[in-house]
Amino acid sequence: RARPHRRGPGRSGGGIAVTRHPVVNRQARSHNAAQVFDSFPPMPATPYPTLFSPLAVGPAVLPNRIIMGSMHTELEGRPDAESRLAAFYAERARGGAALIITGGCSPNAAGRMSERGGVLDAATQLPFHRAMADAVHDGGGRIALQILHAGRYARHQDLVGASDRVAPINRIKPHALTDAEIEQTIDDFAACAALAQKAGY
Repeated sequence: RARPHRRGPGRSGGGIAVTRHPVVNRQARSHNAAQVFDSFPPMPATPYPTLFSPLAVGPAVLPNRIIMGSMHTELEGRPDAESRLAAFYAERARGGAALIITGGCSPNAAGRMSERGGVLDAATQLPFHRAMADAVHDGGGRIALQILHAGRYARHQDLVGASDRVAPINRIKPHALTDAEIEQTIDDFAACAALAQKAGY
């Protein structure tokens, strides 16, 4: 609603002037913005015309290009982790994600993100991972394991790094890897990848 106010003495015009209410001013600006956008050329029917087109990724062919990026759920350390993670990923596969990337899983204990962080370094852990892979496959999707070594950013007492310098976002001092430990870590990555294939990733 417009609000009147009087001009001060000595100003030209005298009498009453009209000042618009701030809400009215915003509406006017919005109207002007709409006119600007209306002047743009029309968008195509879909801004991503290839989104639902197949995509070859190595030997696999994805039915579409919707990929779920990795996220950490902190479910790995819970007693019912296997069933909850399987349900979590399967729901996204049923929703149309062609490829799902898991949360980070370390190739050895030193590289896990936290005390309860995921690790795949032994055949005895395969049933846990097969449950997730099978659930996603049953939902029509594919799933890839993110092999992640947290290094000096890990939040546990056994963390390691290229040196013993503390990370900027961590207070725990890492153990500096020796040459032999570096070689072992490389081997651990390879072993983890082989186990991931056996699990169905």
